[in-house]
Amino acid sequence: MGTRDERIVFRITAERKEALERLAQEMGVTVSALCAVVVGEWLERKAREQAVQDAMLKGGMEVLRRNTDIPEDVLGELVVKVVRELRESTEARQRSGP
Repeated sequence: MGTRDERIVFRITAERKEALERLAQEMGVTVSALCAVVVGEWLERKAREQAVQDAMLKGGMEVLRRNTDIPEDVLGELVVKVVRELRESTEARQRSGP
């Protein structure tokens, strides 16, 4: 048996709704279908970004373990802090736009 689609409701400005309607019409799809594609692509991109961050973190931790005398618990706390700051600055840049 296939997965069941779920319905969500969200608010956007009138201008964005009109832009979505125009784009959906140009593409020959419903606004709902267009939103589903956009959200799906965004979720996939975020998952890829997270996988890259996780791989970089794992590799970086291994390099630090091999090349420093920093205790494991301190190293872990340091890396968590750096990752948090990088994530926050990346999100802030994304919110502010290009």
